Amino acid sequence: MALTHTALLVGALLVGAGAFSTGALAQQAAPATPAKPKPAAPAKPAAPAAAPEATLAPDQPNPWVKYCSRDPEKRKVCLVAQELRSDQGQLIASVALRDIEGEAKKTVLIAVPPVVLIQPGLRLAVDTGKQEEAKYTICFPNACYAEMTVTDQFIATMKKGQALKVTALNYQGKPLPLGFQLVGFKAAQESEGIDPTAKQESQDQLQQELQKRAEEARQKLNNGAAAPKP
Repeated sequence: MALTHTALLVGALLVGAGAFSTGALAQQAAPATPAKPKPAAPAKPAAPAAAPEATLAPDQPNPWVKYCSRDPEKRKVCLVAQELRSDQGQLIASVALRDIEGEAKKTVLIAVPPVVLIQPGLRLAVDTGKQEEAKYTICFPNACYAEMTVTDQFIATMKKGQALKVTALNYQGKPLPLGFQLVGFKAAQESEGIDPTAKQESQDQLQQELQKRAEEARQKLNNGAAAPKP
């Protein structure tokens, strides 16, 4: 039986748990020299008000699911995941944020169809923000997986954003855009998550829950698009 994207992502929780960290090099400041007084700068116009944070409607299913387990070292490892599915329910791609207890480093894992160019990697961006690069780590017959270490600032941006835009290159070198909605990410990431030990949840049940939420979100979107104009 073929492995699902989510099953492989859950496996990546433990496979990718061994991580290394890099320290920032301290920069030595040059001695300051006296500066000539400058004329007062004109007052800057007030910055536009920030857009209100998007939240899920009461009847809107959250496409994000948080799954937590313990690794062999008894550390809590959590995965906040979302899947993209076609109108026929076929799995297209998935993305997950991996957080390991006791480690400052957090990782975004992305699964895409195995029709991509490996060398260029793929790009991630929140809304119209800066594109970040993720490198592929492994490919299976049904998916290729990339990962990228993210900062707390990037996660905070995801919590306030509307969409996580992923761009891969297909075998012809053409962009393969994939979009994951971020509405609901904050609520899922800050929740306790599904505890398979306490609730007897299995990876199969996690897969079913992700699929259910992806299909509910897709149906909700389709119903909204089909609604007659007033």
